[in-house]
Amino acid sequence: MLPKIVATTGAGQTDSVVCLAGSVKEIPSGMFTRQEMAYIRERRETEKADRIPFNRLGRWEIVQFTGTDADPALRDERLRKEGDRLQTFLNDHHVKSVTLIAADHQDLLFPYAEGLALGCYRFQKYKTK
Repeated sequence: MLPKIVATTGAGQTDSVVCLAGSVKEIPSGMFTRQEMAYIRERRETEKADRIPFNRLGRWEIVQFTGTDADPALRDERLRKEGDRLQTFLNDHHVKSVTLIAADHQDLLFPYAEGLALGCYRFQKYKTK
């Protein structure tokens, strides 16, 4: 996936969606069913899962928990690393586009998107065969 970062007001019908949330309560209502919300709560509480993906037959809806770092620089660096890990996941599943949503934390979008973009970089030009 080639990175293209664009400001938008909503996700397209075929776009995969990543919801950045500090807790389960911050996930936008209506995004998931009650059963899915119960599953998210269970995974978060029992397994301490930071990323919970849902396959929607052709697109993904992913909840990414952002954690609570006191130092903004450490938080931003951790989000960049999480964005890079997500990029690997997206490449493995051949995802073409993704929309990031952070209802209560707009300041978290940039470092996460930066990690996604940096995760796309490959050393193809100098790679030996």
